[in-house]
Amino acid sequence: MAPKIGRPGKGGSLKVHMAYTSCLLLVILVFKFTSNHSQHHTGSKAGDRSAIDSLQRHQEAQAARHYAAHDSHQPRALDENRASPSTSSALATTGGDQSRTLNDPNMREKYQDMYATYHKQRGANCQQACPMTKYYDHMWGPYKSHFDAGAANCMLVRKVKKSGKMAMGIEFNSFVVNEYCSDLRDEGIVQVGPLHESKGPWGVFDVVTCTDVLEHVPLANVEESVEVLSKLAKPGGHLFLIISHDSSKHDRMVGHSNVAQEGFLTDIKVHETVRERSWWLEVLKRHGLVEDKKSMKKFLDYNMDVMKDPRWGYVNKGKKIPPSEKHWARTYILKKVEEGEDVHGLHGLVESSESGGPTRDLDNPEMREKYQDMYATYHKQRGANCQQACPMTKYYDHMWGPYKS
Repeated sequence: MAPKIGRPGKGGSLKVHMAYTSCLLLVILVFKFTSNHSQHHTGSKAGDRSAIDSLQRHQEAQAARHYAAHDSHQPRALDENRASPSTSSALATTGGDQSRTLNDPNMREKYQDMYATYHKQRGANCQQACPMTKYYDHMWGPYKSHFDAGAANCMLVRKVKKSGKMAMGIEFNSFVVNEYCSDLRDEGIVQVGPLHESKGPWGVFDVVTCTDVLEHVPLANVEESVEVLSKLAKPGGHLFLIISHDSSKHDRMVGHSNVAQEGFLTDIKVHETVRERSWWLEVLKRHGLVEDKKSMKKFLDYNMDVMKDPRWGYVNKGKKIPPSEKHWARTYILKKVEEGEDVHGLHGLVESSESGGPTRDLDNPEMREKYQDMYATYHKQRGANCQQACPMTKYYDHMWGPYKS
């Protein structure tokens, strides 16, 4: 009869104790073997995950330093005596890291590889660009010619061309052009190369679009790229730009983005030039491109009433919800200065043209008289009131007293 094996305790035999110990050792050996076996199969995957996590942490720290340097930059004031400085002098006002440039063949090849990865994932997609033609037709139609800077898979160019307009474009990445636009390339409709190397034609396009492109351009090439956009538009022509003001999701998610990993390996960014709206407006103005507030209003109204894209405002239960500040700020609707117009004064000209009145300028006697009448009415209502201004003297005395004048 086989002996009963139980946990040894008080009164347990040596034979039973040894049997129990042997079984326990066997269980431990089996567990250790299976654990090592499992690690052998999963080790490389865990190692890959660890490497990616390390890569992501490194990239996030690098991106933080890169964008902190960008955000701390304050561009110098424009030289009011020169409306259009040369590219070299304008570059001096931008500051920042200009070591990355598309004029360097080695750097250009790195960008080509990264954007080939991006366009392989994106494919033949026109969900964002193609619906925008309805906005362009509403704001500026009927117009006859259109240039798309950053044509990608060329679907927007094809759509505009199909509508009967003259359509052309340029795309940097050779992979996406070879994949989707080889016929347009062979016909000379779509050029291949960076924006600043476009061959024109100059000054013939009613509308120039450049959406989600300029933030990808290295800082060293920004001025010459904007200069090309201006040269493409005819005097008085219209431009529609979307420029992101923050880092790309690919740059922020290295461990989850093949595009970002491609860029990480070569120390380049998906969004190379991250700047706020005021910085971009200054660059655009240097090249004769100023905000067109009348067209912006038409754009927002049309979206609210017809297109209903929530990024630019919508109606909810009869209540109008204003545009997202983020999406409004990255939308640039511009007019190219016509010959004889002053680039620095065109903001006022655009505003006054909407109301049909003369230019708002206190040097204009007619305008001065209108301001006089308006403020006379204001001061009649206000009367002998010093409730706001007079108490401020206590602050002045505390900050700077005793002072004499």
